[in-house]
Amino acid sequence: MLPKTKNEGVEKQIQLLHASAGDIPSDDNQYDLVVSSRFLRLFPSNMYPIFIEEMLRVVKPKGYVIFEVKNKYAGLGVYYKDELVKKIKGGTPSSSVSIVQIHRIMNKIRNKNVGAKIISIKGCQLPKARYINPNTKNAEIVRWLSRSILKPIVLFYFVIIQK
Repeated sequence: MLPKTKNEGVEKQIQLLHASAGDIPSDDNQYDLVVSSRFLRLFPSNMYPIFIEEMLRVVKPKGYVIFEVKNKYAGLGVYYKDELVKKIKGGTPSSSVSIVQIHRIMNKIRNKNVGAKIISIKGCQLPKARYINPNTKNAEIVRWLSRSILKPIVLFYFVIIQK
């Protein structure tokens, strides 16, 4: 178990699983919240519906699924160069999606999970903002910008779905 969960007194309320994302070894409607961070972007975006559907299967009605995706337009395309270099060197490029694509994915999923809906898509981390001290006024400004007017160019989105 995670050390902080014991210190905070929530160790019995959190369950970590090591399993296939397409076949989570849990019963239907078991969890209040399912979180996926730094995972989906490792796979092609056409596999996202499989993973999201599986997360929705194990979350309770009125429960939440939160996942992170890489923004297709991060830094106004600056990161396309990095992905191209990865591809040329034989590496596997990480996948990325736009907000429009997230909505299209959810429309496909909604056919099977009728009640599931996107509650929010939050921008997270502007390019190169990781070098800003998080405990400063500048960091507060950057966080506000990433969730508002500069949301289209953030590095990642957190998508919040309610079942």
